[in-house]
Amino acid sequence: MKKHLILLLSLFVAFATQAGTGLKMVAISQEMSSEKAPPQTTLYINATQMVMKTRQGGDFTILFDAAKEEITIIDHGKKQYSLLGRAELTKLSESLKQMSGFIKAFYKNMPPETQKKFAPIVNGKDPNITFSAKGTTTVNSWKADTYSVKGGDQKLLFDVDIADFSKFGVKQADVAAVKKLTQMLDRYLPGIEAFIPGASVFSNLNNDKNPMFTKGVPVRTIAYNESGRPASQFLAQKVEKTDFKLSDFKIPAGYKKTEIALENPMAK
Repeated sequence: MKKHLILLLSLFVAFATQAGTGLKMVAISQEMSSEKAPPQTTLYINATQMVMKTRQGGDFTILFDAAKEEITIIDHGKKQYSLLGRAELTKLSESLKQMSGFIKAFYKNMPPETQKKFAPIVNGKDPNITFSAKGTTTVNSWKADTYSVKGGDQKLLFDVDIADFSKFGVKQADVAAVKKLTQMLDRYLPGIEAFIPGASVFSNLNNDKNPMFTKGVPVRTIAYNESGRPASQFLAQKVEKTDFKLSDFKIPAGYKKTEIALENPMAK
């Protein structure tokens, strides 16, 4: 579950039950150190809807309905699905609060690296994350503006290459669901990034200074490790304007519904 929530965050998207103009993106996500062929992910994004089909970590379809505030995760390998609606999100929120209380009680005695991991829970989000223009580049055939994303300690977290919406025949409003998704997660699951490695910068999609999906479409994102070296990348291979609706993507007959629960990272 944790792996696919961060995938959902890091690919920045959302949706509802009616067809709408938006984007279809085919992309790969890979670790720089991996020699395996990177798995492919297909995203469908519009103003209120999202569908993500991915083989990263399995064979999954992830749906998000902004109107219902509902995420559905379909695991085709296990022939099962999980639902994160308002009731489930509220339940997860209570679990997160309990874990957060436990973490805060022991925070002062944690090693520095562990404290850094759980700082979003104890101190809230880093208010000093910066997004600075770095220049221009070309990703595949798209001219893109590059932005560097740094934390409050000025360590480089990400480089993001953003192509203007006009290159794909859409406007910012056509992918407005991105912000709706992050606003929902901020409301129900504040501090969730402490439980999902790498999620902190994506949780800042709800930051008005963040250029992702406000100035254009992120066609490449390079994440850096603690040593400042490239650790992973998200790379769009094809982006095109499209229309879709959630009813085109159904839970297959016979799939079993399962519950979702947060794992306590302190138990490991």
